[in-house]
Amino acid sequence: MRARLGGWFFWAWGGVVLTGCVQARSDDFLEREREERPVGPVTKTPPPPPPKDLIPTTPPPPFDAYAKADSLSDDLACVKSVSELEAQARQDDAFALLVACAGEEKWRDLRRLLGPPWRGRLGKMPEDQGMVLLGRVIATRGGLFESDVRLCNLNRLELQPLTEAFQGRGLRAGSWVIFRAFAGRERTSKKDRRVELKELSRGEGDRGVDETGATITAYLPANLPPIEEGGQYIVVGRLDGAVGTNSEGYPHTKLKAVGLFRPGRTMPDLSP
Repeated sequence: MRARLGGWFFWAWGGVVLTGCVQARSDDFLEREREERPVGPVTKTPPPPPPKDLIPTTPPPPFDAYAKADSLSDDLACVKSVSELEAQARQDDAFALLVACAGEEKWRDLRRLLGPPWRGRLGKMPEDQGMVLLGRVIATRGGLFESDVRLCNLNRLELQPLTEAFQGRGLRAGSWVIFRAFAGRERTSKKDRRVELKELSRGEGDRGVDETGATITAYLPANLPPIEEGGQYIVVGRLDGAVGTNSEGYPHTKLKAVGLFRPGRTMPDLSP
């Protein structure tokens, strides 16, 4: 009996000592936690940003070449803007801006249009659109087109002065021609639009301008703006028939015009 009481006492005493040790260690842990706990509000560390390829982006608006051309002051500004787009490897936008600038009479650099890389782009355009572009640029340069036509021919563009047809130098129906002319009254019917033109020619060394006596019946596309009677134009079109003579004995022919352009300021406007 005495042995049992001794064992029980020993077990009870050991439990008290163990509990005291555990309590002491727990108090020490809590004290250290209080000392290590930061004073003030706890701030949360922000999560890392998502990878750039997972961030949704808004695509840039499509390039508006005509709005850009309208905002540019002159042909020098157009050349600069086209060059900047080329430097950014935006070839499509650069050529679109060139075409838009030509439509605004703000592109005069024919050599650049006919050189790389634009000569290839010009060749891929529908033929009538390419000839309209050439006509616009030549007219903007002033309409002194003899040297401009030679430059076109050197770059394998078949555009000839109308005089070549009148002088019997092998131009046939379907040939592309360019010439200066005074416009007569435009006539419209259910079948077509047409205008009678009087060819103009420059004198020796481009010092004089006069009518040649030759006349042309030009059939106009439906989308061409109204023609000003008596106005002077640079005309681009396809021959549509053989060369005959008019009532005064001068050459006369017919053609399908793709563009009539008022000449730039470097060419005197002789309109009455």
